[in-house]
Amino acid sequence: MAGRLRPIDGTAPIALAAVAGAVLAGLALRTVLPEATLLLLFTVAVLVAAVLSGVMAGLFAAILGFLAFNFVFVEPRFTLVVAEGRDMLALALLLFAGLLTGSLAGRLKEEAEAARRRAAVLEALAAFSNRLGRAGGPDDVMAAMADTLAGSLEGSALVLARRGQGLTTVASVPAAIRPDPEDEAAAERVIRLGAEAPRPAAGWPGARFEFRPFETGSERLAVGFAGPAGRPLAEEGSRVAAAVLAQAAGTLDRLHSEAAAAEARATAERERFRAALVSSISHDLRTPLASILGAVTSLRELGDRMPPPARDELLEAIEAETRRLARFVANLLDMTRIEAGLEPRREPVDLADLAASVVHRARRSFPGGDFRLILPPSGVPLVAADPALLEQVLFNLIENAVKFSPPAAPIAVELAARPEGVEMAVADRGPGIPAADRERVFEPFRVSPGTAGSGTGLGLAVCRGIVTALGGTIVAGEAPGGGARLSVTLPVEGAAP
Repeated sequence: MAGRLRPIDGTAPIALAAVAGAVLAGLALRTVLPEATLLLLFTVAVLVAAVLSGVMAGLFAAILGFLAFNFVFVEPRFTLVVAEGRDMLALALLLFAGLLTGSLAGRLKEEAEAARRRAAVLEALAAFSNRLGRAGGPDDVMAAMADTLAGSLEGSALVLARRGQGLTTVASVPAAIRPDPEDEAAAERVIRLGAEAPRPAAGWPGARFEFRPFETGSERLAVGFAGPAGRPLAEEGSRVAAAVLAQAAGTLDRLHSEAAAAEARATAERERFRAALVSSISHDLRTPLASILGAVTSLRELGDRMPPPARDELLEAIEAETRRLARFVANLLDMTRIEAGLEPRREPVDLADLAASVVHRARRSFPGGDFRLILPPSGVPLVAADPALLEQVLFNLIENAVKFSPPAAPIAVELAARPEGVEMAVADRGPGIPAADRERVFEPFRVSPGTAGSGTGLGLAVCRGIVTALGGTIVAGEAPGGGARLSVTLPVEGAAP
């Protein structure tokens, strides 16, 4: 209750003004109103003071009104002497009514103010909770905590951390506020001992803030806060501060758990990637190297005794396996560039010319393949791309189609203008890609069900990485008549990204 009865700024002036108004009104109406009615003017003055400034103003106005009425209106006037007993009774009733009215009206005002403050605090805590839900890291939590403490306590707040030999302000509201030496000494004790540092009593030297320890998981911080105009906090303010700190601590625990889980997933993914890489490289290097070694050994041992057709066949096998190794190494290098953050150069590219060149290369690399280039009669716009990387994307898509298509089955390379850009698609007559796997086929070392053999599964991953770096999209779908259709859409040259 003591906290409620504490005088607040403006108590005396408001009480004086209210009673002075009652005196002036009484003097103006003294000739037309009976004395009993004049008493009501002072009761109204007490009500006004209590409503405007609280209990203390109402009580002060009641005492002032008692003295003023006695001094101005009770005979003998302009003295505090009371000549008649009935006047004494009237004054006593005025004082009692004034004290009671002022106390009740003031309490109602203060209860309303307390309810308003509680509603504002609840609203601030709800907003704080929403802000914590969007926090991406400890810095966001610290800033939100300082904002909420300062706003809900109608004062100021700051968060201090030890950095090197001194203290650093992590967050503060108002932004310009900085700790003075007494504040820093209190914060140092909090960080070192982990105990609260309450503010000194009014009139005693010391820190301006009440400091509490706050654990982030990696360090201990000192959170300082103060009420309006730097005044110490009442019990309710301390509870609000404790609730804010508890919410922030819970959010940091959640962020740490999420970070630990993400790190665990990343570690598991790296281990899977490494195991898949070792397995795939051992297969994709050993198989062509064994073929090359066997062909070279046969050529060396048989020499001129080998018939020319057989010798040509072995040389073609060596060439084919060497090309296969070169493509594998190129994919590995491209994957490394993508993982390191590929920054392709962009220039206007004619997809029709590029597709014709890649189809010609595919016919040389895969003799006997039925490759068909389908172009729209009106042509397609230029795209903004890196031509060398785009050739690699298209060749990887064709090589993927060859891998899954029956021998001599047609493989179509189609170009088309779309509202979102230019589409370049490769369609085959293979088994197709199940709907559930159409996104996963672009992951590194992911091999589609039904694949004969293993293989690295790098080709489509490289395609997605390059296309994404070029600002395009790549999707897997079903080809008309069966099979898979992999399509790349690239932005038109000059279009806004």
